[in-house]
Amino acid sequence: MTTDPIASARTAIAPVIDYEPPARASTPCRPAPPPVPAPPARQHRGQLPRRRPDRPSRNGLPPPLQSAAVFADAALRRVLEIVDGRRPPAHLQPLLAAGLAESVLAVRPHAVGRAEPATLQRVRVRPAGSAEPTTAVEAFGTYRRGRRTHALACRIERVPASGTGAAWRIVALHIG
Repeated sequence: MTTDPIASARTAIAPVIDYEPPARASTPCRPAPPPVPAPPARQHRGQLPRRRPDRPSRNGLPPPLQSAAVFADAALRRVLEIVDGRRPPAHLQPLLAAGLAESVLAVRPHAVGRAEPATLQRVRVRPAGSAEPTTAVEAFGTYRRGRRTHALACRIERVPASGTGAAWRIVALHIG
């Protein structure tokens, strides 16, 4: 019995259709109640407010996460610009791991020529794992293309840089 390997490959592999439902009109949300101001901190004359040095400020991040957040914001903006064709593909090399850059460039021909550019809206980071010196971070966020909001996520790891110190690099990326 002879089988044609090409025919069996055609039946075993089917392309996934990229489908999104049509955009719907949405109703506006109720306005949020006005924020309640926090009571002023009690402070004695000549004293600075007390804060534990081992804890970050309430609105801030620890320094390793802060540097990862800055890198994630800049890198994801650059990736979206490259996917849209607004930036040359050579700009991916310092940001992404070796095989990942080729994957992003493979998506690029389908995205070039879209009417609306992608605009990064929000990026959040959190440490991945329990290592005390943060070496890996998960970043996630949203971007808009026209009236649609999409999600993206990536894993960022600290890699040794040429010279002194270390740099962040995206090792996994998902653009939804």
